[in-house]
Amino acid sequence: MTSRRFFLRRMPAAAAWAAFAQRLQAAPSPASEQFWLMVKAQFPLQPGLIYLNAANVCPASRLVLDRHL
Repeated sequence: MTSRRFFLRRMPAAAAWAAFAQRLQAAPSPASEQFWLMVKAQFPLQPGLIYLNAANVCPASRLVLDRHL
């Protein structure tokens, strides 16, 4: 039998899971063009240039640049 104490202890985890599931559903699918446009917008890229990922010299995202500057 489940007690009120057991139920109340599980409430924060259930609320966090519900918030995570809602955000997950709102995110665009990686198979969509919208997803890749969102990813591209996170990088300070110059229009007309093609950047190739060389792992050690590829551009950092704005989030990383803001954190380090």
